[in-house]
Amino acid sequence: AVVANYISVTKVDLYLLDLASGKLTPLGDHKKAVAYGGAKFAPDGTLWATSDEGSDFQRLGTIDPKTGKFTARSAEPKWDVDRFDIAPDGSFIAYVMNEAGVSKLKLLDLKSGSIREVSGLPRGVIGTLGVAPWGRIGVTVSSARVPTDAFSIDPEGLTVTRWTESETGGLDPARNAEAEFVEVKSFDGEPVSGFLY
Repeated sequence: AVVANYISVTKVDLYLLDLASGKLTPLGDHKKAVAYGGAKFAPDGTLWATSDEGSDFQRLGTIDPKTGKFTARSAEPKWDVDRFDIAPDGSFIAYVMNEAGVSKLKLLDLKSGSIREVSGLPRGVIGTLGVAPWGRIGVTVSSARVPTDAFSIDPEGLTVTRWTESETGGLDPARNAEAEFVEVKSFDGEPVSGFLY
């Protein structure tokens, strides 16, 4: 098993745990300030994690259990990977990117390395993510027009099915304005971007 010791937002130490003996073995260099957002073993034994090692962003990648070396596998140059889950058959990884405050669900094919984006979800924030034993992906989404509802996604055709319609106290969520992406220059001339709600 893999165990994470959360020290701060910028430092999380990973260990390998031998379940038979209870022995903990440090994974990687614990003198370095590296943050890990999650770590899971794939069915083939590959250790996947999100990490900011070598980047300003949390990226999805693999960790060599012998050396602790992190290798980024998500292709996006910026934005954080918030969470991920591995298909029980090891065929794909579903992961959530936080792009300036809006979640994007992507699927990484572990054989080809190709990445597909799910486009049928409401524009908002994905709160939970899981891949069912039969392969479908389950998420919850919150947005200006969706007050936290459950959706499932077929990994083959990326078709989205909405499972719940949360109570809104009589308000019509369709009348709410969607978030709008804006980018402005800060006092030092650097671009600052985000979504205006």
